[in-house]
Order: sequence, then C-alpha cells, then structure tokens
Amino acid sequence: MEKLELHLATESLLRPHEIRLLLQGKPIVDTPPWNDGAPYHAAVKFYKSLLAEVASRAHCTCETRYDEPSAEYTSYIEALFFRKHRDFLLHSTPEVGEEYAALHVLLSRFSPYFSFMQSSRVFTARGSSITILPELAMIDNLHHPEITRLAGYIQPLLEERGLIRAYRENLQEPLESGLKVPTWLTDDGFYTQFDALFQLDD
Repeated sequence: MEKLELHLATESLLRPHEIRLLLQGKPIVDTPPWNDGAPYHAAVKFYKSLLAEVASRAHCTCETRYDEPSAEYTSYIEALFFRKHRDFLLHSTPEVGEEYAALHVLLSRFSPYFSFMQSSRVFTARGSSITILPELAMIDNLHHPEITRLAGYIQPLLEERGLIRAYRENLQEPLESGLKVPTWLTDDGFYTQFDALFQLDD
C-alpha cells in the first residue's frame, strides 16, 4: 500500500480540501479500504484483521467496537490494547474491581491516520466496556511506562500496513474560521484538525 506523505510538525496535517471531505464523511485518499464506496464496511473488515494481527504479535488483548450503528455517528474506530498483568494493574479493590492501564488507539475510517492516547480497562462482575470519550488533550499523553513501551511496539506494526500516526502537535491546529464540525468531542466551538479527523455526532 502506498503511504501518504507525512507532513512535518510545522506543516498542516490535513489540507483544506481534505478537511472539507472529512466533514462530509468522505475519504481523503484513493487507496483501499478508505476509498471504498461503503467505507464503514471496508474499514471495519480491514481493521478487524489488522488489530487481531497486532494484538497477537504484541502478545496483548485488544478490545474494540465494530457495531454497525456507530457508523452513523463516528468517523473513527477505537481499539484498546492492554495486558491483564500486574505491570499494567492500576487498582484492585473488591468494590471497584481491577483496573488496568491501556493503550487507546483512534483509527480514522476515512484516512490512514491513527492516534494514541492512554486510558484503562476496568473489570467487574458485570464485565467491561469502552466508556471514555477521546479529546485532544489526551492525544500522546502516554505516562504509564508499560503503555509507552506498548505504543513503541505497536506503532511500527500499524505503519507496516500503511497507517500514519497523527500527533497532537498537528491535530491541535485550528480549522479555518467559519467551519463547524458536527461533534460532541469539543464543547467550546473552537474546532481543530482533531475534530475534523475524529468526529462523534451522536
């Protein structure tokens, strides 16, 4: 798969016409699976296979959501990588359950871009689920040593398949005046490239 040119931190990650395509829910590249006429289905099939492979090679658990209804209001797929091991364990109490640090990956459904942030998995008698909403301030905020190491291992595995990491330094660039993003991930009307790439309109 041909890789997109990765812009320098001093340049825009997304060009104006790419931002407008994203705001219309359209792919910004001409390579599969993002150029498919039904990008939700093509991207899900691609990411299902890729994330299973990455989890196997990284010797960790991957939890994600592929439910079709989410395609109506999200422009990304979430994946959490972690290990149920004492090195990842944050808390363990009878009342709350066990909480493990996790590498939270956002994968664009309309482009090869992905971003890293840190979250956690809580296991109780009722099970576990993805409940945290991503935000710009969380991107690249990897402070747990095991999550930092896991990110360093997983990133090249994603890049092998043509994906490109989008960093907060690029994503925090504001959109041009007048552009509005149908998203719940910001509440101040100050939209950035993060909002264009990772939209949640529930």
